[in-house]
Order: sequence, then structure tokens, then C-alpha cells
Amino acid sequence: MSASAAMKLFEKAISLDEAQQMEFASKIDIIIDTFPPKFISTEFYPFLTTWIPKNNLKIVRILADKVNKMISVNESLVAFAPVLETILASENQEISKRIKTNLKSVTLGGDALGFFKKLVSSPIDYVRAFCAQILFLLQPIEEKVVICQSLICDPAFKVRFALASIIATLPVDLANNVAKAFCSDSSSRIKAFLPVVCAPLPFFFTSVVPALISDHDWYIRASIAKEVSRAKDIATAINVAYPLTEDSVWQVVLSALTSFTQIIKENPNVPFENGQRMLDNLFRTLLYPQASTKNASIDAFFALNARYQFDSANIMNFVEEVITRQPPTTRLHFLQQLCALRLESIIALITDKIHAVVVSLMSSEQWRIRLGVVCALSSLATLNRDPNVRTKFSELCLQSLDDESTPVRTAAAEELLQCYRASNPSQLFPECYFTLKSSDSFRKRQAALIILSNIGKACQPAEVAQVKAEMQSFLNDKCDNVVNMANKFISELP
Repeated sequence: MSASAAMKLFEKAISLDEAQQMEFASKIDIIIDTFPPKFISTEFYPFLTTWIPKNNLKIVRILADKVNKMISVNESLVAFAPVLETILASENQEISKRIKTNLKSVTLGGDALGFFKKLVSSPIDYVRAFCAQILFLLQPIEEKVVICQSLICDPAFKVRFALASIIATLPVDLANNVAKAFCSDSSSRIKAFLPVVCAPLPFFFTSVVPALISDHDWYIRASIAKEVSRAKDIATAINVAYPLTEDSVWQVVLSALTSFTQIIKENPNVPFENGQRMLDNLFRTLLYPQASTKNASIDAFFALNARYQFDSANIMNFVEEVITRQPPTTRLHFLQQLCALRLESIIALITDKIHAVVVSLMSSEQWRIRLGVVCALSSLATLNRDPNVRTKFSELCLQSLDDESTPVRTAAAEELLQCYRASNPSQLFPECYFTLKSSDSFRKRQAALIILSNIGKACQPAEVAQVKAEMQSFLNDKCDNVVNMANKFISELP
């Protein structure tokens, strides 16, 4: 395009018609190709800086897609900084993400450091924070250091946090220095964020942890406790998590216990010499009133026992504390973990106590507690070596069929079927089904239908017809709820 034709595009820029303004914005690359760099830097970019309608997202969006072209004029790079500042002034995340994505394919020429210095001197916090996001454009490490030093000392939290967010992308030595500087930052939020970004990095235990592990702010200590499980050096990680389980704040203890459990489960051979003392800590954490901390203590106990194989006296002391003195939610979590981890050896130690624990939980006023224990019955029976336990649990399932909670009744019917199937695997319809079918209680007849539904999901194709025939026998039931359930289950049969 000729210079005279390109100049006519400026008439569109000053037009009051938005469509013409958008056309001007879309042809900026033509203007850049037409005029010499000196004109672009001394005339065009200053005009553009004052012209950009920063609140018009349609136009700003077009300009965001032209940033690659504008920044590629090496001789005008520093002059382009005010243009980029104005585009970013809308503080629109979509726009900044768009620009950042476009810039990933750019290699800066010209005075790149001067360009960045211009941006970090912007009065707009959002613009200075954006500098951290595009710091990858600076290639020489010395230039990155200059800009990082400026951002570290920035008065705006937003700017410093933006730099903290990219620590992992910096060269290791520079990342280490930035992290060290932020360890003494005035904002607890930045210090608490450091473990999140630095945990997998090689200097985490030499620079970040020593500076923050004794911080007066418990939130910072909890951040270390939570993130330490992501560290590469697991031998050091477990010995950082361990003392934090003795912290005076329960949130820190909870995070430390969770990390400790994860480390020792994923790395069973990790060196750790304080097994007995850690067990003593777990007794203390059971005294915390928070259910989450009690549950974390139980999880850590099972992980620790898998590693150390505690003697029966130690195991029974802990188990007694849980099943006799802890609230229902904690006792339920204990039983659920026994099932999930299939801990037959521990179940064998408490065979004579399990039934009493289950009965106490099934009398809870909270239906979720009752539901949780009912759902564990068949697994507990399978893992138990006492043949009488399955019979007792089947009876408890029958009792729960009258529970006021629908989820509990449904689960009881399903667990009842599992218990009978374990005893008579070849029998299609268990005896309990016929007892429930002939019951005067509509809820028990509904339970019979739930059992049929579960049989239908697992039986052989040749047996589906028998199940369907049984379901159809409920269609004449005197209770509409039973009839409706029968119709629903019939429609769901394969």
C-alpha cells in the first residue's frame, strides 16, 4: 500500500463510526509495513497511545492480536511500551491472556531491557504485574535479574504476587534468589504461597523451609505442611512433616498429618526413625475436637503400622481409644478405613468388639452415620474370620429396613443381598427376599424390590426373565409406592 493510501486509514481512526475505527485497528500491520521505523516510533505509536479507546473491548481485542506485529519492529520496541500499557489499561484478563499467548511465538530484538524498564515504571499495577507474565521474552539472565529486582520491591501486592507465581519458570539460581527475597515479604499471603510454587524445586529445603517453618503466622506453617509432600527429596520431606504434627495449631497439624501419610504410603522405604514417637503424637491428635484431624490421625496410624508392624499392645491401645472414646464420625471413619485397606489382622484383634461398635453407630441420630456403617457391613463381614459375624450383620441389615431414611433403607437392602450371596452364591433369590416380599410393611416389600433390582443388574441374561417375573408380581400391591418402584425397576432391566 502506498503511503498516501495508508495515511487515509488515519481518517478512519478519527471517525465517530465504530466500524471504521475497527477497520483502522485491523489494518495497523499495513501501516507498520508501509512507513519507516522512525515514523512508527516517533509519530504512529504516540498517536496510537492516545487514540486507543481502552474501554472498547472490540477494538482492544483487535489490537491485542496485532501486538506481535507491533512488537516486531526492533527499532521501535521501546516506543511500543506505552501502546502496550494502554491496551492493558482496561485490566481485562481475556485481553492479557490473549496478548501473552500471542507473544509466546515472538523473539524480541532491539532494546528489550529498555522496553521492560518502561513497562515496570508504569503507574498501573496491572501493567507492572503483566511484566512478570511475559518475562520469558527476556533472554539474557542479567536482564531478567534487573527486572526481577524491580518487581520484588514493587509496592503493589498484585505485582509481587505475579512474580512469585512464575518462580518455577525462572533459571534456578534466579528463582532461588527471588524466593529468598520473598521469604521476608511484608505480605503473609506471598510467604504462604511460596511453598506452593517452590515445593518441587531443588532449593525448597535449603532456602524456603528454614525461613518460614517457624513463622508466627500459622497459615504459612500450614502451607509448608501441606506442600511438603510434593517435594522431590522425600527423605527430607518426611522429617519436615513430622515435627509439624506437633504444632500448636490444629490446621497445621492436619496438613502435616496428611502429608506424612501420603509420603509414607507412596514411599514405604523412606528413612524414618521416629515411629514410636510419631505414634504418641497420633494419640495426642485424637484429642483435637476437629473431626478432620481425628480422621487424619487414623489414616496416619494405618500408614505407620503398615511400615512398622506395631505390636498388638500398641495397636489395641490406639484402637481402644478410637472405638470407645471418640465420636461417631471418627469411629465410622475407622471402620471405613479398615474395609478400604482390608486390614484383616487388625479386625482379627477386635472381632469381639466390632459388633458393639456397629450397633452403637446404627443407633446414631445422624442418618449419614447410619448410612455409612450400613454400607460397610458386608465388607466387614467378609474380612472377619468369625462366621457368626455375617449372620449378626444380616440381622442388623434387616432391622435397618425400617429406618426412617430412604438412603439407609436402600443401602440396607443392598448389603443384605451381599451378605446372603456370600453364604449362598448359587442361589438366585436369597431366602430373605421371600420373607421381605410377604411382609406387611410396605418398606420391607420395597426392600425386596431393591434386592431384585440388584440381582437383575448382576445376573446372567438367561435369569433376567425370572427377575422380571418376580418384579411384575408386585404390580398388584396395595401400596402405590411399591407399584411405582416395581414399574421403575422393570423399565431399568436390561
